[in-house]
Amino acid sequence: MKYLCLLQSISNPKKCCTGVTADFRERLKQHNAGESPTAAKHRPWKPVVLIRFEDDAKAEAFEHCLKFGSGHAFANNHFWRHFPMRTRAEKLPSCTLSGLQR
Repeated sequence: MKYLCLLQSISNPKKCCTGVTADFRERLKQHNAGESPTAAKHRPWKPVVLIRFEDDAKAEAFEHCLKFGSGHAFANNHFWRHFPMRTRAEKLPSCTLSGLQR
């Protein structure tokens, strides 16, 4: 069983990350402790979306989908736009790869 998580930086709400992990709580602690080099400068992080998958391969396939192409646009339109992270004049945030461990 794996979790797909979308995290948003509390200190810089325009920063977000997407990843898959088997232990969501531990991974969030690692992110907030600065153990993830990519995410350390934007901590603390909060979960925005958390989806549990019974099938690990499906979790990883959905993660890949959300990070690239039309799946990335889907994530921006359906997950990120509902959170107060920008003014009307600003574009949707660019989600970065966060280094979430699998």
